[in-house]
Amino acid sequence: MKIWTTAYRPFSMGGNVRGNIATEVEIDKSDWFELANGYCGAKLDNGFYIDKVSGGLLGKDLDMIVSDIKTSTREIIDEQLYDMIIERDKSDVISNEKFFSMIE
Repeated sequence: MKIWTTAYRPFSMGGNVRGNIATEVEIDKSDWFELANGYCGAKLDNGFYIDKVSGGLLGKDLDMIVSDIKTSTREIIDEQLYDMIIERDKSDVISNEKFFSMIE
């Protein structure tokens, strides 16, 4: 599965030093679980949680992630997921080693 986030990328010429990065990881079916309200995620080995629909990194605080989902509306979350898929598809795919070193 492609996972992604927006990260600081030094040495970006001519503009924004933040950009989308992605990498491919294996997620076993048994690793997926419901976060809240029908939205699913998985926990990566480094402690980050990811969204099942977009592969976006959600953070490391599961309680905060669940609270955010529970206090939002389905319409808002679905719109954000749609936007996240667009952003994921614009990501530069890099090695796992480089990806995880950039997000720690």
